[in-house]
Amino acid sequence: MKTGAVQKILSTAVALAAIALLILGSRRHYAVRYDKPPDLSNIAIGGPPSAQMPQAKTVTQDIGDRDLVENATFTGVTRVGDSLYFTYDPSEPRGKQACPT
Repeated sequence: MKTGAVQKILSTAVALAAIALLILGSRRHYAVRYDKPPDLSNIAIGGPPSAQMPQAKTVTQDIGDRDLVENATFTGVTRVGDSLYFTYDPSEPRGKQACPT
């Protein structure tokens, strides 16, 4: 076999492997959590002390690689232990973000 044919085979194999990795990476999703603060509007001031304080609600959202990179770049996602957490409320509209660099 000639060197040119070997180079073509190797370059085709590398290109196919790169395309396969791009496809696999684009289909990967991550569960990102957000600890939503409790709604305190229903608590009566001066009410009975036995009233239970509402607990924070943890909301989980699945996001893809591209969104994770974008959120982590703008400090929108932080890692705590083995879990990922939003640093903002993902249900609120964010508008334009300033570039951190």
